[in-house]
Amino acid sequence: MPRALSTRQIQQADPVAPLLILADDSAVLSRLARVELAPAPMPVVPDLDSLPSALPLPGDDSLYLPRRQLDQAPRALSPIDLPWPEDGPPAGHFAERVSLFIDEAGSVQRVRIDGPGLPQSLQAVVQDAFLRARFSPGLLAGQPVRSWIRLEVVFDAAATARSRGLPR
Repeated sequence: MPRALSTRQIQQADPVAPLLILADDSAVLSRLARVELAPAPMPVVPDLDSLPSALPLPGDDSLYLPRRQLDQAPRALSPIDLPWPEDGPPAGHFAERVSLFIDEAGSVQRVRIDGPGLPQSLQAVVQDAFLRARFSPGLLAGQPVRSWIRLEVVFDAAATARSRGLPR
């Protein structure tokens, strides 16, 4: 059976180490009663309006690591075609940043258009093309992880017409 500690041994004991108290010693109990725990610090909650729009907000997007935290970024396994839609604007040059949320298997789970720079018909092309695309997943410590990347898509009616051999 373990031996009870004297009041002197308890006073000299490491305050972090667990103690076994077997005796009903009022000095021991009064020492234990004086132990005070510091209140836990309040968590710091960032002002969400001050965060850059590129950061995912809490929710499903927070499960994806941004490019800067990866050892290797996701890469498209084949070229991704963004055709000019038949119902698209008759002319113009349009560019916008897009965020892709890619799972650990390399499938795009969500496409987020990050600004107002694309007409609706071009947004639909971007959504469709990237949701069908396959990627090698992002890697962290050699393991595939969920990740998100940002890129810029550019639509140019004149360049598209030239590539099709059409006047614009």
